[in-house]
Amino acid sequence: MKLKQDISKTIAIRKAIDSELKTVKEAMKINANDTPYKSCSEHS
Repeated sequence: MKLKQDISKTIAIRKAIDSELKTVKEAMKINANDTPYKSCSEHS
């Protein structure tokens, strides 16, 4: 029975991590597209 509880906890933790990673990836994607970036040649 304890093993079943441990597996359930592991699955819950895994789901939480996966959802956080998805959020972070989406945020990074948004920042990559929205951040104004000037190359070195544009500065001179």
